[in-house]
Amino acid sequence: MRRAAVVFPVQGRPTVRNSVGCLIITAFRANSHRCEHTRLVAYCRPMALGLVAFHYPKPEHRDELLERMRAAAEVMRAVEGCTDASVWEMREGAALVSTGTFASEEAWTQAVRAVLEAGVDFEYDERESRPRDLYFLAEP
Repeated sequence: MRRAAVVFPVQGRPTVRNSVGCLIITAFRANSHRCEHTRLVAYCRPMALGLVAFHYPKPEHRDELLERMRAAAEVMRAVEGCTDASVWEMREGAALVSTGTFASEEAWTQAVRAVLEAGVDFEYDERESRPRDLYFLAEP
């Protein structure tokens, strides 16, 4: 009767993602016949990326920032790999919120590049009362 192999992560060997988003785990594999180190591909697909950004415009620049954010979202939505780009406002408070979901980090990078190439004003400056809060999200 053949026994199933048991796999243990190897101490000091990090779990990493390769360039296409595959999760690579270096593990120690033991069964009744031999012991060996092996690299396991546990998860293989490009990692989706989510973004939530809180913007804090000064009151006199709120409408201008809202239009800039809408223009950026429109350009981003046209980029392959952008599954959504939206603009929201908080019910309470003065913050405007931009959200986006992308098929991969590369898709997000291409979307940002497209916004800059389109000439949309994407910069943080004195028109905002405080720095933006950006949160990058990954699928678990």
